[in-house]
Amino acid sequence: MRQVKLKNYVLVVLLFIVTIVAILFVKKIYEDNESTKIVTNERLDVLYEIKEDDLKSYVVENRRIILYTSDSSDVSLQNFEKSFRDYIVENELSKEIIYLNLNQVRPRFYSNLKEKYFDEHLKYIAIPSNQANLYVLENGKIVDLLYKDIANISLEDVTAFLDRVIQE
Repeated sequence: MRQVKLKNYVLVVLLFIVTIVAILFVKKIYEDNESTKIVTNERLDVLYEIKEDDLKSYVVENRRIILYTSDSSDVSLQNFEKSFRDYIVENELSKEIIYLNLNQVRPRFYSNLKEKYFDEHLKYIAIPSNQANLYVLENGKIVDLLYKDIANISLEDVTAFLDRVIQE
């Protein structure tokens, strides 16, 4: 009978251990990515979420959109966003409004937004950063926004704004 060297057994065990560690590492990365996705869309799952890099192409492809921005990790928005979600569903607005998570934008997002997208009559407004807000984009330019100053977003403000904007 043929003798198998001890070195071969050690290599097989070592390969087995490395494979198991690699699988566990990839599993951990996958679970982290999935948990981030769940947190991002949980409250506003009826809206299409857009990434900062995709905004330009989305604006070009769609003549008129309403952009809702908020930080998904902001717990103080939880009640508002649940009510907002119900309002969107009730009024069938999920195709008119898109969502951008401020938790996933670069530090220069607001200056780039102002520079690239703001209409001439809005360029000189100091927009509040990291605040939940609504922007109306027509033909690639932001022509109106809900809050021009720092304010806590409310469903009453949003419904009045959307009623005015949608009827135009």
